[in-house]
Amino acid sequence: MMDDEHATTYRSTRDRAHPRCRLCGDEPADLPELQFQCADTGIWARFQATERQEGYAGWLHGGVAAAVLDAACTNALFARGVTAVTAKLELSYRHPLFLHAPITVIARLVDQ
Repeated sequence: MMDDEHATTYRSTRDRAHPRCRLCGDEPADLPELQFQCADTGIWARFQATERQEGYAGWLHGGVAAAVLDAACTNALFARGVTAVTAKLELSYRHPLFLHAPITVIARLVDQ
């Protein structure tokens, strides 16, 4: 449990840095609805993130992006008739994903 000083600092910083964050804020997130399509080499889906998936102002929350990537990987396996669970997910983000802009996620198997 946080003492009052830490709780105040935490709340103030969170509210300033993530004013509308759906994962660490007071309102629950709505995850993007992904409609995966099969392609020759894997699967893909296109969606637009909204404020309901926001982390930092104007950006898709990194945890939501990770969940989308995890779902894409799982569906790429489904396209090959394979079911599995994620044992390890390691990401390096190259740039932010902006809200209200089209986002395409693509997943394919590179080795079996």
